[in-house]
Amino acid sequence: MKTLLVPLIGDPKENLYQLGLKEKESFRRLEARVAGLLSANNFLRYGQDIISRARALLKKKDNSFFDQCIEAYAEGLGIDASDYMSFISLFELAAHYGQIYPELKG
Repeated sequence: MKTLLVPLIGDPKENLYQLGLKEKESFRRLEARVAGLLSANNFLRYGQDIISRARALLKKKDNSFFDQCIEAYAEGLGIDASDYMSFISLFELAAHYGQIYPELKG
């Protein structure tokens, strides 16, 4: 699979917002797939619970440029930035345990 590079010109936050709009539908499909994989495994469900409890910490932002970019991208996706960061954490957890639990692959 070849990675498509999208050149960004202008304000990076606006570009990330537009990218979020473009990827909104594929993000929803990926989110549903990961949620399905997580619900099939008790151990990963515990990880999901821990991440959900840490959500309050994710809401504390230092207003860095990175946070502003994540906020813009998540806004384009139509979700809260803390929801996006929680999803990324869950996605990493699922990817890691997919190496240990073959039923999570695919």
